[in-house]
Amino acid sequence: MVWDPTTGDHRIFPQPPYLDFYCTGAVLCATRGCRHVDCHGGPYLLVFVATGEDDHSWACVYSSETGEWSSQASIAFDSYVEMLPGLLVQDTLYFRCERGKRILRYDIGKHELSEIDPPPLGHEVGILMESGYGGLGFATVEDCSILLWSRYVGDDGIEEWKKSWVIGLDFLNLVGNPSLSWELAGFAKGAHTIFISSEIGVFTIELKSGQVKKLCKEGYYTVVPYMSFYTSGQRNQLKTEILLRIPPDEPASLVRASLVCKPWRRIITDPAFLRRYRAFHRTPPMLGFLHNVDGDKAISSAPRFVPTTTTASSPFSPPAIGSPHWWWALDCRHGRVLINLFNPMELMVWDPITGDQHRFPVPPHPHAYCTGAVLCAARDCRHLDCHQGPFLVVFVGSGEHGYHYSWACLYSSETGEWSSKASIVFDSYVEMSPSLLVEDMLFFICENDIGSHELWEIEPPLWDDYQGGTLMTAEDGGLGFATMETRGLVLWSWYVDDDDGIADWEQLRVIKLEMLIPVDNPSVSLDLVGFIEGTQTIFVSSDVGVFAIELKSGQVKKILLGGGCRTQLEYRLYSDPSRPFRYASDRQSKMNKQTSFENSI
Repeated sequence: MVWDPTTGDHRIFPQPPYLDFYCTGAVLCATRGCRHVDCHGGPYLLVFVATGEDDHSWACVYSSETGEWSSQASIAFDSYVEMLPGLLVQDTLYFRCERGKRILRYDIGKHELSEIDPPPLGHEVGILMESGYGGLGFATVEDCSILLWSRYVGDDGIEEWKKSWVIGLDFLNLVGNPSLSWELAGFAKGAHTIFISSEIGVFTIELKSGQVKKLCKEGYYTVVPYMSFYTSGQRNQLKTEILLRIPPDEPASLVRASLVCKPWRRIITDPAFLRRYRAFHRTPPMLGFLHNVDGDKAISSAPRFVPTTTTASSPFSPPAIGSPHWWWALDCRHGRVLINLFNPMELMVWDPITGDQHRFPVPPHPHAYCTGAVLCAARDCRHLDCHQGPFLVVFVGSGEHGYHYSWACLYSSETGEWSSKASIVFDSYVEMSPSLLVEDMLFFICENDIGSHELWEIEPPLWDDYQGGTLMTAEDGGLGFATMETRGLVLWSWYVDDDDGIADWEQLRVIKLEMLIPVDNPSVSLDLVGFIEGTQTIFVSSDVGVFAIELKSGQVKKILLGGGCRTQLEYRLYSDPSRPFRYASDRQSKMNKQTSFENSI
């Protein structure tokens, strides 16, 4: 198969009828006078070389124009070709044989095969490459150095190898461990770049500048570089692919890109592009978080929404709640925030992006403690842009009868009514803290099954040094729990034994926080205050600030100065670059209407 990664085109055709065990090939443009900077869609040739069992090798040429293989060109050859890329020098292809011990040469114009010897080799393997003057070259390894060879033709017409350059790998600081094994893995013609592979990754060496770059952590036996220019007909597609890869962590980046020029704005504000953008990045980015505070701080003018982007100020205006400004954020999910209002006692679902508010009374059931959750109610929704759609609110309360009674009700924005309550005998009380959604289950330490409208109790993990815990998503996507133990973060997972069906907590790992969080005073207390569903990020609060810890990478970021946070709820959503233009259009429309009204007066 011949495949064009830039256009996606591919063509499958049969192999030559006389196929042997050892084989390799080369593909090249067949257009006469082509400079090979934009060969997409043109004719091509495929040179296929193989070694038979009777000590001979042969070559055939396939033409995309005729769709046929040529006759064989053969040679007696007591070695075998390797399944490695060939090297093209003018009208001649060279193929490495038997781990670099022999070289097979194919003259495209004459359709002839011949054999040449490589430079003198030690026990290491060499690779074909282009010499400094554009002719045939070879690279070998000797005593932690790369030796570069060039093929010259003397005045007497005899070809011979000459050593042209030596590169010391220890000088380039490629590998800290001198005992580490590595080998030459490939060469990029035209870029004068060699690929070397080791147990710790693949590196490139630019021969002209001596610059070294690590490409990946995994080692590879062979590297086949892909080099190509894009064509003018593909510019719009490539622009879309480039814009698609703008990181979503900074919403302003996409908006700024839409202001560069009209073509970019048309691409970025296209609903089809936005759908692809959200599907490509999958998990919505965190734009900031809402935090709850106690006492007088709850009615102060301190900002309750803290942006985590580089934007200087919060992108959202606080909800117009009225006086007194005492409210508590219960949950944040699918682009909405659930807020518990006091005096009068109400619930409010607030959309920070659109500013929409939906207020409704709490369920008419007595409770001393309560919490809640908000979630999108649209069927088959991927929850990347749920604005204006229906939603559900789950409200859970603990009764006043000795705290041995808890209940749950479900509110639907479509009906505007509360469901009947589901209750459970429960010798504890729910906390006014965020919930955790796992598939169709909401967890508040006590558990609520949304589908069956039932409550039941799950015991948290047992740990000796109690310093608080929080619900989280386990690494396998199920229910998890995080606890604090002597400045260490302990992660747990809820699992069901396949043999006896018994469910229990399993300790996964322990993260030592003193190595991550820069707290100079060891007596400073650390508290778990939140977790981000879908991103494996946990929040830890201390007297010196609030920190976000990415559990997979171990990366720590300070997101708030000072402590005092009880709970915090992250706000995650994809931004829509068309909104600033749409809102501006709406404002201009309103101004025009107002002007027309004033003129009529």
